[in-house]
Amino acid sequence: MANPALQSGERALLQVASNEDGPCIAMGPSLNFVDTQLPALLQCLANMNRWAQAVPCQALRVTPGGPTELWVTDENGRMTPGHFTVVARSGTSNLISPVQPYGQPLYPGSGALRRLGTSIPRIPYVWVGTIENPIGEGRYLTPCIGNRHYFIYDGLLETNPGKRGLDCTTFVTSAFDVHAAYSSGAGAFGDGSKVADCLSAQPCDLEGTEANPGVTGADLELFFAENLEGEFIIWKPGKHCMMVIRGALLEYNVAPVWGFRETPVKTFLASHPNTRYVVRALPGTVAIHPIGSAGRRRPVPAGARAVARGRNRRRGGGGNGKTYTVVSGDSLSLITGRLGATCCCGPSCMTPTARLSALTPT
Repeated sequence: MANPALQSGERALLQVASNEDGPCIAMGPSLNFVDTQLPALLQCLANMNRWAQAVPCQALRVTPGGPTELWVTDENGRMTPGHFTVVARSGTSNLISPVQPYGQPLYPGSGALRRLGTSIPRIPYVWVGTIENPIGEGRYLTPCIGNRHYFIYDGLLETNPGKRGLDCTTFVTSAFDVHAAYSSGAGAFGDGSKVADCLSAQPCDLEGTEANPGVTGADLELFFAENLEGEFIIWKPGKHCMMVIRGALLEYNVAPVWGFRETPVKTFLASHPNTRYVVRALPGTVAIHPIGSAGRRRPVPAGARAVARGRNRRRGGGGNGKTYTVVSGDSLSLITGRLGATCCCGPSCMTPTARLSALTPT
């Protein structure tokens, strides 16, 4: 438009798809995008199913009443028809739309993990590097915008369909909707302990030592045999982050199957008997000492505690197993009886803000 200043009674609309039937969103007097317009813009793209492609857009200067019917989408995604007189039109500019979002609920995360991993269209594992040494570079999911979760990376909505995917860490942090808190931590990426902190997961005395962190897969087989109803985060220190939900190990991984996998935890650990892993329990579980049928401890690491869901609290055959209920915010001294321990609460989840510059017509 030659003169961008609006006259009395005029308003500016952005027409998405630049044709007579294209939906519109209302622009403010400054003709700049603001964050409250993002849901309306994304709803227009959703209504047309235009993902990961160049969408021509143009600005319209209009006055109420007239021969042209336009549908205007508000910030809540509602489309309202109206009749207008088009005073002027801008030239068209292409908006590169984001990749197709994920349309299912996320939280609570334990239920969302399997839905996320098996969704259609498939969400692949995203990586860089080589086949021999792949490095996860997964995108993560925004909080809900118009009943959808969008793939985002470094604060920008992802537009490259080849990058519409997750890695082992963003699979967990996205499903539990805690990625903003996770990514705000210094040096957090690739660190299972930081993910556990964001989930307020509690130690189970399976941390190992600083020099030799974690517990072997062979020992963990015994631990999980006592805790088939538990929910845990498990990770290979410095390498790989997974979840164990009621006996099923859920993960995003590389070859031979790139992407989501679900394996019985017993089968997985039997295949990795000498690999060391750290395990922590999700809040709301009950920890018990694994006790043999004759009342003797099984050969698990010293002080190891098993964790089961609170509604299925049970004791070992010996009848003298200690129990406690893990509650988010409990101190370690309360849980383990150790003096001077600190709280393991994760940081508060902060909503990430997509940068509108990624969606501004060029």
